[in-house]
Amino acid sequence: MTITLCDVANILGLPIIGDPIYFDQQSTSSNLITTYLGVMPPDDLKGSSFVTFSWLRGNFMDLNHTMDDEEAVVDNIRIIQCTRAYLLALCGAILFPDSNGNTVNVRLLPFLADLTKPTSHAWGAATLAYLYAMLTEFATMKTRKSICGCMSLVQVWSYEHFYIGRPVTSVTSDIGVFPVSMRWSTDVVDQQHCQYKAVSIYREQFDTLQYSEVIWAPYTITPNDPEIKGL
Repeated sequence: MTITLCDVANILGLPIIGDPIYFDQQSTSSNLITTYLGVMPPDDLKGSSFVTFSWLRGNFMDLNHTMDDEEAVVDNIRIIQCTRAYLLALCGAILFPDSNGNTVNVRLLPFLADLTKPTSHAWGAATLAYLYAMLTEFATMKTRKSICGCMSLVQVWSYEHFYIGRPVTSVTSDIGVFPVSMRWSTDVVDQQHCQYKAVSIYREQFDTLQYSEVIWAPYTITPNDPEIKGL
């Protein structure tokens, strides 16, 4: 039993079929930043492919950041650049977080180039592949002290398949909610019904878990339904 592409599509609402996401090693990180974000790369880039979230906030939180106050005119190019920066930050914070938790790979920028068309790339498949790669590193590398990858996917997958550690929601009926992660958003979780906080208790419950205690088919939407086929 493990997380599958069907889980990814249901939980995150990301496409699992499409063009692969792979990094072009021919383009330098500096060129990617200049081309897609329209600013000079940070001084400490030094051949790295990663920029910090604080650098993104400092350069793109304000649409008028690069303009004189007296001549501040937000044009379409600047809006597109800020949108790319925002989506890049989302990728680094949610889909492809690293062990530092504060950087993102700028080689994702080419996949955010054209914001006027629906994506043709399998973002869900890439998210799952990255998660498995990071889990493998965490399990096999003694130097790794923190886990990374899309933990939101892991968390909601656990909520959907096990009662262990599952919070209580204030929603009376959530059948058909898509993506499924919306069932567990913070505004519907009843914080007054928190379960145990001791890790040892959860470990014991998982160690003694019975077949009948697993929710094997939690979703009402299947891969053949339009919600997933249309991603």
